[in-house]
Amino acid sequence: MRRLIVLQAIVIVTSLAVEAYRHETIIGSGPIFSLVGLVIAILALRNRDHAAMVFGGSAIAFASLIVFLINYNSWGPPQGNRPITILSFTYAAFALPVSAWLAFAGPKSAR
Repeated sequence: MRRLIVLQAIVIVTSLAVEAYRHETIIGSGPIFSLVGLVIAILALRNRDHAAMVFGGSAIAFASLIVFLINYNSWGPPQGNRPITILSFTYAAFALPVSAWLAFAGPKSAR
């Protein structure tokens, strides 16, 4: 579980860097982000680790929110660049400390 949580943190940081460089990369990074979150959520559910389950589920919820906002607002890359970047950095500001806690100090089932 620890490896997956660290992998998710790496995916978050990498996605932020790549998205800041070229916004359209969310088409590829979003599904990877969601898939790792789904695996974390499933394994956490099996281990009855509620904190890790919420962490993994938050990736799926965040990616779904971005897809919803893009479709609902009919955003193209120019229109969605700023709001998606702001939302992504805000998510990362909360998710990265949680991932560090889960991987290194949290429940033993996450480690």
